[in-house]
Amino acid sequence: MWQINYCFEIVLPVAEQSILYRIKDFFGVGLIYIKNKQCIYRINRLANLLSIIIPHFTNYPLLTRKVLIFKLWKNALSLVEQKHHFSDTGLIQILEIYAAMVNNQITKTVALHFPNLIPVSLPSYSLDISEFNGWWVSGYLTINCSFWLCVLPKWLGNNLFECLRHSFSVSRNIEHIDIISALCNYLQGNLIRRSNGERVDLNINNLQSALNLIKFFESYPLESTKHAQFLIFKQFVELASTLYLFPGYKKSKLVGKIQPFLNLEEKFLKIKEKESNK
Repeated sequence: MWQINYCFEIVLPVAEQSILYRIKDFFGVGLIYIKNKQCIYRINRLANLLSIIIPHFTNYPLLTRKVLIFKLWKNALSLVEQKHHFSDTGLIQILEIYAAMVNNQITKTVALHFPNLIPVSLPSYSLDISEFNGWWVSGYLTINCSFWLCVLPKWLGNNLFECLRHSFSVSRNIEHIDIISALCNYLQGNLIRRSNGERVDLNINNLQSALNLIKFFESYPLESTKHAQFLIFKQFVELASTLYLFPGYKKSKLVGKIQPFLNLEEKFLKIKEKESNK
């Protein structure tokens, strides 16, 4: 007799566990536990998956390619609900769905006992950018984004503005290029494909786009610890924007002007270090 295991699960760094507690409160079911510096929210009762999780993601569809996995998973749970997993035919159906969900990277045990599995075909997928809205974008970025800022160790000529660096980025596996490309258009960012062809990045480092990004996150705040980074990033960029209008500082004035940026850089690095240690 084979046992079919199934669950809905979200895994985040421990520092972001407050997000999972809010999600648990929203759904009203499931358990949260911590393992190896990760916080895991899991629902594995079939009744809850069928009555709460599946209806939620049916009414509010996922926009990324993960919707394909959801559709397969939903079909598998339907077979379990109908008790088909107790028959050889039904079990094979579920395993072939499972094989498609994991891109045919099945476990050694399954491969040994079911060597002739043929993964089902993936459902069709196309990104509907008309479904984009500020809260969805902010929610997607709240874990996946990264802020960075620094003051170069030496000043370039007499222009203090040119020694300031700031960027916002999102890096994903190349299979997410459609969503990253759409986000680049939405946020006026740059699309960068890594030379190894395995990853794709969204990057924002010019001043005007950074100022527009700040306005966006002021309207749709990040719900993770990244918000603290954003607040320092915001101060840094807005202060830098005042220098853009007056690039010709004399060297004698640079020391006083650069100190606020050094202070922000130090504060930013301390926050990043604190988060990495959690």
